[in-house]
Amino acid sequence: MLRRRGQLVPLIAALLAACVDAPGSPGASLVLPSADTAVPPVGPPGARRLDLEPDTCLDDRYPALAGDWAVGCSEAGLVDLAEHVETGLRVVLSRPAAAPGLADGALFAPGRAHGVWRLPDPNPQPAPPEVADPPVAPPAFDGRHVALSFADGVDLYALGDTVRRRIPGRPMPWRAPVLVAVGDDGPPAVAWVDAEGPRLHLRGVTTPLPDADRTRPFLAGGTGLAWRTPHGLRVAAVLPTPADPLGAEEASWSPAGFVRAAVGPRSACLEVDEGVRCTDADGTWPGQSHPSRNGRWVLTRGGGAVWLTRLDPQ
Repeated sequence: MLRRRGQLVPLIAALLAACVDAPGSPGASLVLPSADTAVPPVGPPGARRLDLEPDTCLDDRYPALAGDWAVGCSEAGLVDLAEHVETGLRVVLSRPAAAPGLADGALFAPGRAHGVWRLPDPNPQPAPPEVADPPVAPPAFDGRHVALSFADGVDLYALGDTVRRRIPGRPMPWRAPVLVAVGDDGPPAVAWVDAEGPRLHLRGVTTPLPDADRTRPFLAGGTGLAWRTPHGLRVAAVLPTPADPLGAEEASWSPAGFVRAAVGPRSACLEVDEGVRCTDADGTWPGQSHPSRNGRWVLTRGGGAVWLTRLDPQ
């Protein structure tokens, strides 16, 4: 039924009065939703929210996991915060860097102002040899070895070495190299995204990665080497045989169009359009992004928060 404008206000007032003092409901009141009411962020099933901001870092690879530590940034955008995933111990790093390399419980950034942070020590220790020229990409770090990309190649060395030898190449700017354990006591292999496509170098021999997707290159290291192919994500061990360094394929996952990936032993978490999907967990975590992984721990971002999930063995 239509009403004239002059009758509408009294009608609304009467309805509100009826709601406030409805018969049989003494003291009842009407609570109207506020436009400022915030919806609580929702993380993956069983996840714990960390006291880190998801979008303050200058380098969007962070927050991320460095072993059993989640590292992130304060308002300055530098990686200066670390929180232990088990104990909750929180450390504020001194002389922080914008894009350090991460290892198990440690961070590295080149230059005299930085060095190696070995958590929970907040202070960086010197990390010779000195780096005179600025690298073109963030470093790779495994706790003992460093890989730095320059316009004409990649340097691979151990902390404390007095000489750095350059591996010829044309690394792409801002594409961090990755270090891969070889399975013996020797130095790791290093892989990088080159202008000619992804490359792997092991003990004097550089080889292209087979079937690598050159238009959307992706690399991840650790105990095996992971790279994107036209079919998805492929993982293989690196063997101590420079002429034929790649072992049999250990695993592969689709889709090829994943945005990011975090790789663990025989498992991976892929960021896809719908959210984050881990190969050793059920379903997809909607609204989550930027997965980072260490063993059973997975860090993601979603709903304006940073989340930590522990996956159960399957």
